Amino acid sequence: MVGHILLVISAIPPVLDNSDGALACFIIAIIIMGLGTGCFKSNCSVLIIDQIKIKEQTVVPLKSGERVIVDPALTTERLYLWFYLMINIGSFCGQIGMVYAEKWIGFWLAFLLPTLVFIIPIPVLWIGRKIYTVAPPDGSVLKNAVRVCALAIRKNWSWNPKTFLRLWKSPHYWDCAKPSLVPEHDRKSWMTYDDQWVDQLSCGAKACFIFLLFPLYWVCYNQISNNLIIQGGQMDIGSTPNEIPGTLDPIFIIVFVFVFNLAVYPLLDRMRVPFTPIKRITVGFFTACAAMIFSAVLQHYIYAKNPCGNRVGDDIVINGIDCSGTNANITVWVQAGSYGLVALSEIFAAVTSLEVAVLLAPTNMRSIIMAVSLFTTAFASAINEAFNPLSKNPLFVANYTVFACLSFVGGILFYLMFMGIDRNQEELNLVLQHSAKNAQDNNDTSVTHADFPSDSHTDLHVEKPTSTTDFRTDKPTTSTEAHDDVRFTVEEGTS
Repeated sequence: MVGHILLVISAIPPVLDNSDGALACFIIAIIIMGLGTGCFKSNCSVLIIDQIKIKEQTVVPLKSGERVIVDPALTTERLYLWFYLMINIGSFCGQIGMVYAEKWIGFWLAFLLPTLVFIIPIPVLWIGRKIYTVAPPDGSVLKNAVRVCALAIRKNWSWNPKTFLRLWKSPHYWDCAKPSLVPEHDRKSWMTYDDQWVDQLSCGAKACFIFLLFPLYWVCYNQISNNLIIQGGQMDIGSTPNEIPGTLDPIFIIVFVFVFNLAVYPLLDRMRVPFTPIKRITVGFFTACAAMIFSAVLQHYIYAKNPCGNRVGDDIVINGIDCSGTNANITVWVQAGSYGLVALSEIFAAVTSLEVAVLLAPTNMRSIIMAVSLFTTAFASAINEAFNPLSKNPLFVANYTVFACLSFVGGILFYLMFMGIDRNQEELNLVLQHSAKNAQDNNDTSVTHADFPSDSHTDLHVEKPTSTTDFRTDKPTTSTEAHDDVRFTVEEGTS
């Protein structure tokens, strides 16, 4: 909030008269907003997932007498899609309002609009503080986590990457940090945790490792806020501001959320297609690659269909033509292909990254792992800076091609590295759900069936087959082997 206020002040006309003072105020505002955003984003997603009452697969009776199994993994999947929907509704409204406010009035009004909107959540959070489920703080685990990771690396280190990777994958990699396996005379004074805590840290480390290749995805996503805007200015845009076509991204996301939440994902579950988080993220990488390929092809035609060729929009004169005022005879709305593919990739990769950060993380490490996930966006921005020399005429085609290649290679490497997790996703979900349930019980916030409104399961699928297949795996099971006459086809619970 403080950062927003300073941002408005920096853009007030009297302040702009002093350019150095306005710049200083702007820089301070950005730094404060960065700090606030880091704290807010890493905790907001975790607070949302804490509102899921049922922490592990649970049999819940309906009024009809039938029983269904509520799976928190599916609840998380659908919940974050709705969360991302809300984000993009705000993004759409903000982009439209701020662009025209800046065009007609000035930047101070463009910055004031989100500041006024930002006031709304403050009383909402204050009023809801006694309604939300909030896990009590149990101290920072970061210090011991760093110590354990450093100890494990030191004990298993090898300069041979193949050897170290083999040791990393070994189930005994973390044994050197488990108090029960360390002789008492060698045990460090800070080893006040138990073996289960080390196992949880192991899951958290694997969750962080999953985000290793995400910068290769985010560099493609970042194109919608810079190079694609420039591309729009090189096309037939009429009187529409360059930034307006960018609103296609949140529009597509709003549509896709409803399509996937209400049709695609439920259909895949009924068909027993195990579209696990690892597979979804992989598809997200490839979809981002397709978006960059579309942008590269479109850029080629922009160069081909204007009098200045690959110098369109540049401050240069070619054959008596001032290129700064030229554009290609292609409507800017053709960019819908690029924005639509980027939006689709967000559904698969960006939303699922939030899901992975909480599904694979121990309860007491979710905020840390969410912060690691968000850090990959900052790292991607640094990579984008390195590729700035390509972000100009006549190199835009090469620019999009390079990012397409990075995303394609990233998708292949991602699946090859994590296909083991993909094969065991259901078993891993059950282990982590059991851990979350234990943490919930320890905090005295457990939920009984009475707390779960039986009339709210309007989208649960209940059947009584003689046999079925688990929706996350390809293992056929009989319904009597699972939970009497209950079938594993429940989509989600409530939060």
